[in-house]
Parts: sequence; structure tokens; C-alpha cells
Amino acid sequence: HRLRSCKYATLQFVVLKPTMTFIALILESVDKYGEGSFGLDTGYVYIAFVLNVSVTYAFYWLVLFYLALRRHLAPFNPVPKFVCVKAVLFLSFWQSVVIAGLAKLEILH
Repeated sequence: HRLRSCKYATLQFVVLKPTMTFIALILESVDKYGEGSFGLDTGYVYIAFVLNVSVTYAFYWLVLFYLALRRHLAPFNPVPKFVCVKAVLFLSFWQSVVIAGLAKLEILH
């Protein structure tokens, strides 16, 4: 049961990410996305929030998956690989948020 929960929790991000991208494209086409805008009248802040919650939830369940199977996975030494992939996802997401914030504060032009 726990492994199935790990699977679904991880796959929700796989479905949600392209869905949010599609919604962002629709919002952009009607000038309601507002990339980099933290105003509550644009879609950017909501999509960023949903994606952040989704990736955090998936990451939490991946950690539980590892903890449940760490003895079986030990010969493959998955922790460095896992940390590297998660760092790329985490840093790329927050890089876009920080750049948008700096542009909003007119530190970046």
C-alpha cells in the first residue's frame, strides 16, 4: 500500500507539470499569466504555488520510498543521483522565481 502511495504521489507531479504549463499558455494567450508578477490578479503566482506544493509533495513521498527500500537500494548508491536530480528541479524552479522577483524590484532589467 505504501509503495502504491509513493507511485501516485510522484506521478501526480508528472501529470500536473504539463497541465500547469498548458494552463500558463492559455493564460498567456489572453494576457492573464503575467510571468514574474506576484499580483493576485495574474496566474503566475498561483501556478508557481501549485507547482511548488506538487513538487514538495512528490519529493516527500520519494524520501519515504527511499527509507522503505534503502537496504534493497544500497548496492546502487541512489542518494547522490537522487540529490542531483532533485537539486536541478529545485534550483531551476527557485531560480525563475528569484529572477522574476528581482525584475519586479527593478534590480534586473
